[in-house]
Amino acid sequence: MEMKVEITHKDTIKPSSPTPLSQRNYKLSLIDQLTPGPYVPIVLFYDSTTKFSHDHLQKSLSKTLNYMYPLAGRIKDEFTIECNDKGVDFLEANVSNITLSNIVNDPKIGTLSQLLPCHPHARSKEPSDQILLAVQVTKFPCGGISIGVCVWHLIADASTLATLVNTWAKMNQENNVIGNGYIVDVTGIFPPRDLSNNPLLTMVPIPEELPFKISMKRFIFDNSKLAALIQSCERCPTRFEALSAFLWSAIISTWKDKKSEIKVCILMTSINLRKRMIPNLPTNSMGNLVYPTMAKWEVEEGVIDYKKLVERVEESIRMVEDSYIRRIHEKNGYIDYMKSILELCITRGNEVGIAGCISWCKLPFYEADFGWGKPIWIANPIKFPCGFNLLDSGDGKGIEVWLGLPEEEMLLLEKNKHFLSYVSLSQDV
Repeated sequence: MEMKVEITHKDTIKPSSPTPLSQRNYKLSLIDQLTPGPYVPIVLFYDSTTKFSHDHLQKSLSKTLNYMYPLAGRIKDEFTIECNDKGVDFLEANVSNITLSNIVNDPKIGTLSQLLPCHPHARSKEPSDQILLAVQVTKFPCGGISIGVCVWHLIADASTLATLVNTWAKMNQENNVIGNGYIVDVTGIFPPRDLSNNPLLTMVPIPEELPFKISMKRFIFDNSKLAALIQSCERCPTRFEALSAFLWSAIISTWKDKKSEIKVCILMTSINLRKRMIPNLPTNSMGNLVYPTMAKWEVEEGVIDYKKLVERVEESIRMVEDSYIRRIHEKNGYIDYMKSILELCITRGNEVGIAGCISWCKLPFYEADFGWGKPIWIANPIKFPCGFNLLDSGDGKGIEVWLGLPEEEMLLLEKNKHFLSYVSLSQDV
């Protein structure tokens, strides 16, 4: 049954206190500048015992924007967000024909997207008109609600999104929040550059514009299967390292089974820098504080060796520490690194296969209690042309994977018995 969503009201929410003139210009770092433009979306689901007030949610969001005021601003130029308090979008909606449990038990990206305030790839004609944050609160006939949030990626990574929803939730309960640390100027570490006509800005395609159909699936790996993966390794990798290498090996297998031209297999993993810098950056600091690591395996190495892939993933992550990050951001080091990946793809063409990896594990999305309990489930409804996002499962013990591949490759993955033997749940999304 197709879900029917009616938008019943739309407001613009501004910070409850005007942003001081001294804080009107928020500086973008080089990492912000090179971050792809779509929104970072999330939908949080709360069960049918929920009692809430739209007015109270709007007031608590307004107070939250006092701390995260750049989200209520607009893009001034390629170096700056003007914190002019123009506000964020707040939508109210109702679903009339299905319950919240229908969606949680059988999620589909098309359905989940209707619970977002905008399409993740929506763009204004003029950058200065781009809304940087939008939320949608949707009520279901069973009494449950969903909160859909879209934050513009130029100014926020997944950690910023987690900080936003948790700060808003605490404000809604009138709890104390950490009053500082949200706004940190990191342009001294990651100095911005003039990127006019830079080819790096066009590296990430829009899924709907690709010449092939993307197939998305949701897999759950329970704690026992994760433990089995770790035990199969000679060293003791983290759960993230073991699972991301396992998923990478499965993707490489589909490339080989497809008899594709791919000879160089790359896994790009986005790593949170906040706790890797010395001194640590505040956990609640805004912006894109991430680094894309690169693990590489070549077909000429022979049979796919899972243990070797784990080592490659470990090595690519281990190198991301303070001195390395500061060194690569001197002069044009970071841009040269990103260009080298682009040039590899151009010179080797179809011989290069890149899979992307994002992890939301350990980000406190399941702690976002607005006063009616913690979320029963969260979703990141976005398509990956070739890659995956790892999230904590609802029980906090396993890991949920949203994986996207070209349709032909997903059909091959679904026939991989070794891969499926570790999967507790498999769903088309």
